Amino acid sequence: MRARCAIGLFLVGLTIVLATAKYEEALSAPLLEAVETEAVAEYAAEEEQTEDAGEISDLLQTEAKPYGLNVGQTRKSCGQRKQEVVELLRAFGAAKLLAKESPHFGVQDRTTTQLISTWEGKYKTAVAEHAFYCTQTDAELEEIAAAVRIKQKLAVEVATKAGVAAAKAAIKKKRKMAEQLHKKHVEKNTKEVGEKKRRRQWAQDQTDKIASEANQKNLARLRKLPQITRHLYGKVLDATTGQALSGCKIKTSCLFKTTSTSSRKSGMFTLSDGITGPAGRQCDLFISKEGYAPSSYPITVIKSETDSEFRFGMLFPEVTDNKKYRFVLQYGANPDNLDAHVLVPTGKTSWVDLAEAALSDDNSAQGQIKYGHLGSGAASPFTTVDHTARRFGPEAITVHQTNDGSYHFFVVNAAQSYTTPLQFRKSKARAFLYQGNQLLKTVAINSAAGDATQIWDVFVLNCMKAVCSLKTRNEFVGKPPMPNKP
Repeated sequence: MRARCAIGLFLVGLTIVLATAKYEEALSAPLLEAVETEAVAEYAAEEEQTEDAGEISDLLQTEAKPYGLNVGQTRKSCGQRKQEVVELLRAFGAAKLLAKESPHFGVQDRTTTQLISTWEGKYKTAVAEHAFYCTQTDAELEEIAAAVRIKQKLAVEVATKAGVAAAKAAIKKKRKMAEQLHKKHVEKNTKEVGEKKRRRQWAQDQTDKIASEANQKNLARLRKLPQITRHLYGKVLDATTGQALSGCKIKTSCLFKTTSTSSRKSGMFTLSDGITGPAGRQCDLFISKEGYAPSSYPITVIKSETDSEFRFGMLFPEVTDNKKYRFVLQYGANPDNLDAHVLVPTGKTSWVDLAEAALSDDNSAQGQIKYGHLGSGAASPFTTVDHTARRFGPEAITVHQTNDGSYHFFVVNAAQSYTTPLQFRKSKARAFLYQGNQLLKTVAINSAAGDATQIWDVFVLNCMKAVCSLKTRNEFVGKPPMPNKP
């Protein structure tokens, strides 16, 4: 079997050699030219009219690698290309002859078809390169190169536009995604805020419910306690002049009852059963009049031998300057003379005492404090004592313009030569501090801290560049407040 295959292969090889020699002898120069022309025409008819820009570019580059050459070799001449066409045509013809004649010798070679295809492709490529490089002028080649460059430029422009469009599309997509994420975040945040708000509201409702229930229980308990009922009599005065004010609205708000009335021409008013409730509870007294800053303070319900109680009310006229501070003092009949004082800062280490009467030498803080009597609103110290009075008051002081430093408001028992500190504590004195038309704070002397003395330290107003902060002292002191003590 092996011997027969060897004999067959030998016959095939011999046939190829004989055919090749015969083919070369028969291929005269005119016939070769005709074959070449026919091959080129056949290739041109079969080849598509449009070619890839990259392949044409490779053909136009002088440094490109031509068919059959290695890197570093020179480009083929037209004679070399022609010779290559002839050699490839011979190889192509030999492959076809082999495929045609091998069956006559009983040899079935499946590779002949692949050989024909391979040599045909190489042959056509060589013919095309020969036609491209050797049948066209330099001008035609330059024209082709220019066309290729234009095509490449257009391709670059198209690619650039496509890239810009793609970038815009990507940005648009990212923006849309960002908007969607933001929308989801906002919706989530809104939902969480709403949920927190609902939880807070629920907690507040529960707290209010518990507080209301506790308050109702406490009110029920307080109703069972012994109730005290007393009449309230009083008089309303202008804090700056001491004149009686008529037509004032008077109201007391107690635990279980609210009573209202108006002041008469004399400034007097009467609230029948105006003070009610269990002992120790408080009723709030409200006094108001058009053109005046309203005033209010608490009245404690106490058991007494009498069925009535008397109270004064002091009203300041309304002002348009909300930066003004006003201090007013009201008190009872005993002691019959209390003086309201204010220490006004006039420098880093100097103060002016404004009041009806000066402090004693022992209380002058070693010369740091000078007595300014009733003061001045248009010039330093920009503070005035507006009204002084004996028995009941009012004593009124206005700070028209604040200086940098600490203002000390305090009250001195001017009748201390014939009254005791305990009587001073029981004087029913009450101090009020207003800013503009707003009542900032009110305190009663019977709530002052410390053992009773003849000086009641009430408020400290710390100011810097017209911005002030209030501190309530409400304590008995042995000496007037030290100016350097905040």
